Amino acid sequence: MVSNAASNQLKTLSDRKRVNYAIGMVLGKDDLDQEQYFFLNKNRLENRLLHGYGTVCGLNVSARGHEIVVTSGVAKDPKGNRIVVAVDQCASLEQWLADEENRRAVAAHLGLPEGQPPASLSLYVELCYLECETDPIPKPDALCLPEEETAVASRITETFELRFGLEPPAQVAEDAVRDFGVLLEQLEITREGTRFLGKHELQEMVRKLSDKGAPAPATPTASPFPVDPVDFDGIAAYWRLDEGTGATAGDALGASDGVIEGARWTSGLSANSLRFDGVDDYVQIAHGPAIDLDVGDDYALEAWILVDQQAVTDRA
Repeated sequence: MVSNAASNQLKTLSDRKRVNYAIGMVLGKDDLDQEQYFFLNKNRLENRLLHGYGTVCGLNVSARGHEIVVTSGVAKDPKGNRIVVAVDQCASLEQWLADEENRRAVAAHLGLPEGQPPASLSLYVELCYLECETDPIPKPDALCLPEEETAVASRITETFELRFGLEPPAQVAEDAVRDFGVLLEQLEITREGTRFLGKHELQEMVRKLSDKGAPAPATPTASPFPVDPVDFDGIAAYWRLDEGTGATAGDALGASDGVIEGARWTSGLSANSLRFDGVDDYVQIAHGPAIDLDVGDDYALEAWILVDQQAVTDRA
């Protein structure tokens, strides 16, 4: 639990500032806290982005009779903390089950009457990062306080905790990566179709992967999501005008569909296309954040047009 004082202190610390030492500068607790906060968060961020989390080396788990053995090793937790297990660890299942609180938890987990031993039980071995306050020293302002209040921890020791769990530990990042792989299997790069998955739609689907309340992605055997091979980077809207039917000109990016006024569907060079009479046919695009432009904004428009030579001659 974080105290109010500690919570307020965290609000004043920044992971983008480090102390600038100067001659004559008086360093206080806030300065040292800021220095540690900067480097700790820098290392943790690098661990998360460059290495991810999990076992770095060692930490093999094996059973030896009624004992569970975890060998020495190193791991990174999801927050980027380094966990070092310097020597092999051993835990007795009999001692763990002898604890009354653990027996009650097992009975409740399996739905057994209290006191009835389970026929079989799956346990998960969890390795957790732990910080402990150590190396107490006398408090300079504690001369008149009780003995238990006259010392303060002068060091924070980074250590670990190994424990048994009845439920698998949360693996949010790993589950999201698996779900992302399932999503990628459903993407089909193709030009066939009248509606394509837009950039914003795909981004939203990826964001929802981390929402554990959202429905899981469909299996790879489901109908694929058609993805256009066009590079949409920097494009605000893209109208193919190849639906072939209806009065809607769909935006391939999914944000700025248009209404067809007067133009007729016809065959194009490689797919369907719209035929404009050059007089009063057009596609009406509603205002939207993707294509709203202010005076002075830079933009470019591009279109592929097949000119009807007869119509040009008639109007010449």
